[in-house]
Amino acid sequence: MKNIKTRIGVDVENCKAFSYHELRRLKTKAFRNGNWWRLERIEKGLFNATLALAKIRNRIINPSLVEQIRMVAMRMLETITNLWLKKGREKAKQLEDLYSRNGVFDWLPKMKDVLRDRDYLVWLGLSTMNYETV
Repeated sequence: MKNIKTRIGVDVENCKAFSYHELRRLKTKAFRNGNWWRLERIEKGLFNATLALAKIRNRIINPSLVEQIRMVAMRMLETITNLWLKKGREKAKQLEDLYSRNGVFDWLPKMKDVLRDRDYLVWLGLSTMNYETV
């Protein structure tokens, strides 16, 4: 999830603790992008309980709770582009294995760079998802 920190001020992937204000921003973002309604009831309950606890204590530092909230937060911040990127990375990994077995990288070394290009990965993910639905 690139640039999550710059967009909402919370580095979800590397966070060791969540403050009340960070959790509040995450919930607001999830409401705005519609992902709050896609969460399971148990995830919403866990997040709301953690938010209430953070309001009392100002932050959450328990490692197991932080890890569970991190997983919920990642779902709250998902976008369609991130889904395409994830699918593209999966397909690129398959292609990289195939190309390395067949020696493609020996005669086309720039192909490794292409398989790591973000725009190409988004396109590859979108193409893969379109192919799966057909």
